Amino acid sequence: MSGRVGSLIGVLIVLDAAAAPAQSYATDRGVWQAGGVVRFSHQHGSGGLASITTLAVDPEIAYFVAPGLAVGAATPLLYSWLSGGHAVSYGAGPTATYYFGSGIRTLYPYVGASVALLRNRLYASGNAVTTDNQWSWEARAGAVRLVARNAGITGEVYYRHLHETSTTTGTRRLALDEYGLRFGLGLFLY
Repeated sequence: MSGRVGSLIGVLIVLDAAAAPAQSYATDRGVWQAGGVVRFSHQHGSGGLASITTLAVDPEIAYFVAPGLAVGAATPLLYSWLSGGHAVSYGAGPTATYYFGSGIRTLYPYVGASVALLRNRLYASGNAVTTDNQWSWEARAGAVRLVARNAGITGEVYYRHLHETSTTTGTRRLALDEYGLRFGLGLFLY
């Protein structure tokens, strides 16, 4: 019985793939995109912290629901140096990106936005480890330059706002505004 079910599933997958229209360019409907950026930033904030320096990796996966429009998810991972300690943050959230232009091209300008919920663990000198929740939202604009049919290099400017709330007391502890320039890689799977 399980062999028949497996065979039926296999036939349905093959028929679905045969019936799906072929994607003809990198930002066409039905294309999967995998990529991300590495960023190094310096932030000035409120809440008793004068500055924070951060190294982050932001992997992302998205699906083109319409030509030029990709929706997906990001999973930011951050390590931050603070005066008197350090912090490790990780999280996830939705993304949306719109790529201008269609057809076969080598340069696709874009705009995008994302929201993320992060968990932050602060390791301060002489204090116990604290865990806080961070909400961030981000706006970005840039371009992807295809260096092969389905691989590109991204360059973008971004603005990110983040606020942190203590999981212990529920009070808002920190608000940050960050902006900068970052570069990354993107793969378009079609």
